Amino acid sequence: MQRSAPQSLANFLAAEAQAIADRCTKCGQCVSVCPVIPYGAAVNTPPAQVVGGIVDFLGGQEQLDPASDTWASTCNGCGLCIPACPEGINPRKMLALASARSASRGSKIPELFRRMSRAIKVMAAMQLIPEEFRRVFVPPRRRHTPIVFYLGCNALRTPHLLFNSMAVLDVLGSDYEVVGGPSSCCGVIATKWEGEIRTGERVTANAIDRFEGFSPERVLNWCPTCPLHLGETLEGIARPATNSTI
Repeated sequence: MQRSAPQSLANFLAAEAQAIADRCTKCGQCVSVCPVIPYGAAVNTPPAQVVGGIVDFLGGQEQLDPASDTWASTCNGCGLCIPACPEGINPRKMLALASARSASRGSKIPELFRRMSRAIKVMAAMQLIPEEFRRVFVPPRRRHTPIVFYLGCNALRTPHLLFNSMAVLDVLGSDYEVVGGPSSCCGVIATKWEGEIRTGERVTANAIDRFEGFSPERVLNWCPTCPLHLGETLEGIARPATNSTI
């Protein structure tokens, strides 16, 4: 995200939601190609009605209907819907915005971040020696480095995979620092599933500030959810300029 002026996350999400609601024709092509539809409450609902429920909700309707709500909450992020849209809308982003708005109105998963954070720390501590645990959980000192290896949160449940990747970076002679763990969350949990937009805004800003503290040329992501949240859902949000790339 390379922007110059600060902007409220709540205002940004509302504007993005309205822009999609204004452009979508409710044709249902995105629903027709979605691989999760056959396994949820929307299976017998006309595609146009499913996407129409999402669009109406983003445009101001108070609640999501059950079929549309199921579609939004079960999106696996595959992106098959994106090239299917004749209007050039990103339906994956549309569903992320709908989930965030729904959570902020009461359909939230309470204390999801706290429970996830506790589970991750316990699972990682069972698999790592103290030195390794500190490397992936304790933020390093700021310095200039060309690469930040961003672990996200959930990947720490399987830390051996992360250390295998770091071994490759070491063999290549890469100069990098590791940033990850719940203290460097991308903010998607608070924003999308807990509905705590202000908290999500602070968490996201904290993660990006940590990237910027190393003035990196590149941020390598492990978790697929993090670049979707930072680089797609929040694409275009105004914030202090950075030379980091995600």
